[in-house]
Formats: sequence, C-alpha cells, structure tokens
Amino acid sequence: MELKELLGEELFNQVMAKVGDHKIDIVSNGQWIPKSKFDEVITEKNQYKAQVEKLSKYKPVEKSDAEKALEEREKALFQKEVELILKEHGLEDFKDFFVVNSIDELKPKIEAFKKILDSQKLNNSYKPSDHKNNDAYSRYASEKNAVGMIGAKLSKLFS
Repeated sequence: MELKELLGEELFNQVMAKVGDHKIDIVSNGQWIPKSKFDEVITEKNQYKAQVEKLSKYKPVEKSDAEKALEEREKALFQKEVELILKEHGLEDFKDFFVVNSIDELKPKIEAFKKILDSQKLNNSYKPSDHKNNDAYSRYASEKNAVGMIGAKLSKLFS
C-alpha cells in the first residue's frame, strides 16, 4: 500500500510540499527516515546475510545420536584391539602407557618398550658380589696388564 493511498491525495500533497526534495521512507513503526539512509542499511544487511551464508558452509555438521554411538563403539573396538596386541606381546599390564591413534603407531612403541624392558632385566639380574677372585691374576686382568697376568700364572706353576 502506498502512502498516497493511505493519506489520501490532499494530505499526501501537503506532506510532499513540506518534505520537498528529500526522499523519505516510513519504517514499520511509523518513524520517518531519509531514503538514502534506509537504502544504505538495507544494503549492509544484505551484505551481512551473504557473508553468513558464505561462512555457514564451513560450519561443522552436528552429528546425530547414531553417529555418536558409532564413534563410541569404534573407540571401544580400537581399544580392545590395542589391548589384544599388547597381550600377545605380554605387555597387557602396561596398556595405560600406550596412547596411540592407529595400530601402525603401536608397533614401534611396543618394540621400543620391549628393548627397554630387556635392558632392565639384564641390569636388574642377580650379580653376586661376594665371590670375586682377589688373586693377582684377576687384579691384573681388570687392569688389562698382560705381563702381570702371565707372571701371575707362571708364579702359580712354580710355587
């Protein structure tokens, strides 16, 4: 509906005489604003709308409950698979130390962990310390003194 129809022709002519060259528009609440300002705001609004539409395609899609449940099951299945592989290698007690995202990451970690455990087994094995030979030959052997070692052996032969 146009303003002319709303006001009637006589009143419309009076309003137009007072407004003059200034173009104005009426907002829905009845306020008068300059037409140029109104057009500027509408243009800006349309730019923002276009920008929102452009960026909305980058918004992550909400996952359904079924997809979330499937992800949980996949995680549990992967964790069971990791535990099974660790059990095969005898490392099930250390499962909390293996945090991986794929099986390919797990294999090198298992090998490295096994090497560490093997070296610890060797270092922690029983080494008797009270059965050391304190004879001259052993003393020269620890010093890598070949002449002294030969002399110690020969001295045993002739004594």
